Amino acid sequence: RAIYEPHLTKDQVAAALRAGNLIQGRLRINKHNRSEAYVTLEGQEGNDIYINSQQRRNRALDGDLVAVELLNRKELAKARSSKQDADRAKRKLHGRPEPTKEEKEEAAARNEPAGWGKVVAIVEMGRSREVVGTLYLNRPHTTQKTNTDTDAKDQRESNGKQPVDAKLQKKRLPRQLWFKPTDNRVPFMLISRDTVPERYLEDADAWETTLYTARLKNWSTHSTFPLGEITARVGPIGQIEVETKAILADCNVSSEPFTDSVLACLPKTPWSIREADMRERFDMRNECVFTIDPPTARDLDDAVSCVEMPDGNYSIGVHIADVSHFVQPNTALDKEAQRRGTTTYLVQRAVPMLPSLLCEELCSLNPGVDRLAFSVIWKMTPDARILDTWFGSTVIRSCCKLAYDDAQEVIEGRSLPEHVTISEHNRDDVEKRIRVFFELSRILRKRRFDNGAVSINSIRLSFVLDDEGLPLECKVYQQKESNRLIEEFMLLANMSVAKKIAVSFPEHALLRRHAPPLQRRMDEFIRLTEKLGYPIDGTSGATLHASFQQIDDPRIAEVLKVLAIKPMQRAKYYCTGSLDITQYHHFALNAPLYTHFTSPIRRYADVIVHRLLLSALKGGKWACDIALRCNTCKEQAKSAQEQSSHLYLATCLHRLITQRGGPIRTEAVIIDVMDQSVRLLSPEYGIEQRVYIDKLPLERSTWDEQRGQHTVHWRDNVTIADVLTTSAQANEESESESDTENEEEEELH
Repeated sequence: RAIYEPHLTKDQVAAALRAGNLIQGRLRINKHNRSEAYVTLEGQEGNDIYINSQQRRNRALDGDLVAVELLNRKELAKARSSKQDADRAKRKLHGRPEPTKEEKEEAAARNEPAGWGKVVAIVEMGRSREVVGTLYLNRPHTTQKTNTDTDAKDQRESNGKQPVDAKLQKKRLPRQLWFKPTDNRVPFMLISRDTVPERYLEDADAWETTLYTARLKNWSTHSTFPLGEITARVGPIGQIEVETKAILADCNVSSEPFTDSVLACLPKTPWSIREADMRERFDMRNECVFTIDPPTARDLDDAVSCVEMPDGNYSIGVHIADVSHFVQPNTALDKEAQRRGTTTYLVQRAVPMLPSLLCEELCSLNPGVDRLAFSVIWKMTPDARILDTWFGSTVIRSCCKLAYDDAQEVIEGRSLPEHVTISEHNRDDVEKRIRVFFELSRILRKRRFDNGAVSINSIRLSFVLDDEGLPLECKVYQQKESNRLIEEFMLLANMSVAKKIAVSFPEHALLRRHAPPLQRRMDEFIRLTEKLGYPIDGTSGATLHASFQQIDDPRIAEVLKVLAIKPMQRAKYYCTGSLDITQYHHFALNAPLYTHFTSPIRRYADVIVHRLLLSALKGGKWACDIALRCNTCKEQAKSAQEQSSHLYLATCLHRLITQRGGPIRTEAVIIDVMDQSVRLLSPEYGIEQRVYIDKLPLERSTWDEQRGQHTVHWRDNVTIADVLTTSAQANEESESESDTENEEEEELH
């Protein structure tokens, strides 16, 4: 009997989509419950199609582009009944036969999905079918053992640490082994014993503490679980490099060396600019151009320049590495850059989109060398009003590489540090320009927020590593005014280019949009802030920003900004013409048009935008069909970066606990109080955690539903405040008195 329905053919899907009988979207699986999934429709954020079971998900994996059929009335009634049964079973499993008040409130606040559906075809696989996980003799979470398993276990124990004969071991193992992926969204796989290399069978004692990679080979309609095969041993669980490999594999981030065909596309070295290229470009090598980046940055893709004009205005330039000169369309290099999509920044290293010859040398705007650039130059008044904008191909020569801390010294009224080396210009030239940039950036930033922009950031950690690459300590990364200086001019360049290519290519420009917050989540956030005593107006970005500005305590404002991330949607790439023009708007920036132009060394989308801009200047035509690919790569890289940070945080905390011989104490902010639990946020580590009242060392507790307050009485040996409340006073009492490429608040931008 078939468990799953057969997938429709490509022709059947195409015909049904044309007829309007199917809809197409990207599948998103619940990380905590893989029985639940949603299909996101492009341009219809908040109107997801709900898939309520693994059977209706029909063998599709997270990130797949799928064709979905909406359930008919009979199927819908059955699906809803099934979900109610599952919810009841879940409550019973956790000893909660009746829903708690907080569960009822959360359910009431949750809107009915736009529709319930089932997957009828996988149009495009969104991720690799090769994943990381662990091997098991039995299905994970199953305690029952077969006689064969027991015999194998007895054999291993009787032999002690002696090597097990591979052939004997193989005979004693079950014919089917189990593979449990580390990504909860991927199903268990059945692995044929005969396909596992014998060197791995000898290691059966260590299976559950060793990570392997497995490839999903086949998933028939008659099989609950897919069949897979082991492809490699990654290494012991817990080692940073092993875990990092697992993170990259799970997030589908390519970290293998570039192939010979890709490297063959690179120019021969030593390389220099050809005379023919020089004639087609504006020569700016005599201008005072410099870069400001993190101190460890090696892929310098943006530089700035400033010239005071005779009329008192300024010529302000943003110069971006001309990567598109080296990455020609449809070459092996171009295809590989598109496949990788973006550079992924881990705590200990970067996984580059381009070979190092390009990203660290020929494209990088290193000081003292001639480099090809694509420039945006504005004629700007002293009060940052733009009078004219010029776009063009240029040649520049940076006079120095500054770190953010170097520029910050000048902003704070001091001189550049002695270690800064400047060629062809003097220190006064650079310092004067930094001060001009800073004053202009302050005006631009204030005007941007006055016009309705909003800034919301998650807590970002920075790690100090020892000589072996292990974390010694971690701290919250603090942005300085020098970061914001560069950010303002990069944002301005991106918006200027967006307008240019949108006018030139009304149907094919690659832009970036940020949809408004999901209303139901914003409503939940507003209810929460009202309970906390800090009412927030979430009507628009402007009212949201104004609400945060009215909070006197900057620590509380920062915590609320972290909470405000949850209602926000992630910014996405799109092609003009694919959406209604009313959906082009960028919520966080409150900008009608926006794109990514300023980081082509690390983002493929920017390479496409460079090609579009060059084509617009030359009057040519360009078609773009990679927005979905860039979105997928961005999501995967973001996930890998977050998991890398979590890995290093866990390692760092474990090291500190071992050194101190006991737990680490840190203060946390109470961000929500419910009838059976409280939610805490540690600003020091960026950790959010729900703590259940019945798990605390209490004598007793009292819940005041009307006031939303718990009064708790601790056991005698516990020295801790005896009242947990959502009032402002409790919040105040609860609060405590690695460098990567500047992301420019990229989560929302």
